[in-house]
Amino acid sequence: MELAEINKLEHQLSLPVGFFEALLTEDDWSFVIKLHALIEGAISHLLITHIDEPNLATTIAHLELSNTRTGKMAFVKSMTLLEKDSRRFITSLSELRNQLVHNISNISFSFKGLLSNYTEKEKDAFIKRFAIVQPPLNDKLRREMILHDPKKTIWFSAMTILLSVHYRNKTFALERYVKAHSIMFAPEEQSD
Repeated sequence: MELAEINKLEHQLSLPVGFFEALLTEDDWSFVIKLHALIEGAISHLLITHIDEPNLATTIAHLELSNTRTGKMAFVKSMTLLEKDSRRFITSLSELRNQLVHNISNISFSFKGLLSNYTEKEKDAFIKRFAIVQPPLNDKLRREMILHDPKKTIWFSAMTILLSVHYRNKTFALERYVKAHSIMFAPEEQSD
């Protein structure tokens, strides 16, 4: 069910259906780069749909994603389009992506390698930034699961965000339809 809804969002973003699902087969470096591009495209689409001004598509597309004062996430926060944990995830993903793309030697990046160098406190911070999906397990087991497969954790967190974007877009379209319908079929005021 969830992937079918994400497939609809992929179609709206002119991506091949199954793009998101196929990210799990990518190496960790490619996974981060492609996932970031997908999230950025989805956020641009969310803003354009919410503002309902297609002429702003190019302008919005060129805004920096995670700039909290003048970027897309500043608009998302101001318009309360995503929850705080989703915004934190996107900002964290952008920071990781920027670290990876600005030094070509990072092409061999792996989550396991990254986490192996982290202290316990840094691992906890990683979990807070990237694990939106919180399995109903005790904290120790949840922590072990996330650290065992961080890529899948990030993928599931991204799924949560993409579904939120997709459903918000559907809600905006429905709200516009209802508003237009009520204007078109409003009873005419009678003059006395």
